[in-house]
Amino acid sequence: MLDQFLDDMARRPFADGAADCILTVADWIVLNGRPDPAEPYRGRYRTALGRERIVRREGGMLAVMDAGAVRAGLEATESPLRGDVGLVRMGERTVAAICLNRLWAAKGAGVVVGLAEVLKAWRV
Repeated sequence: MLDQFLDDMARRPFADGAADCILTVADWIVLNGRPDPAEPYRGRYRTALGRERIVRREGGMLAVMDAGAVRAGLEATESPLRGDVGLVRMGERTVAAICLNRLWAAKGAGVVVGLAEVLKAWRV
């Protein structure tokens, strides 16, 4: 199921408010039978500036991800497994991503896969 999701994610163009890193991770969580962690944000922004305003107002990416994890009923984990989600640092960017074991996948122009510093992770 994850491989198919990643293929679909790669084919879908990046779009703030529709197919960005936060909403893509939320889509994965919903596909796994959990409540939508991004429900309060869907349809509320269409630009990078709109996204950044929401993230800033909510207290940052970690606060957005923590609140979403609570809404979805996810528990934090220190040892993420394939299919878990997290807030990670990939190079200069902090993004919501899906664990692929040692690597992480995040929504960018397609799928950005790479090593990441895990800031916090949640078991899906």
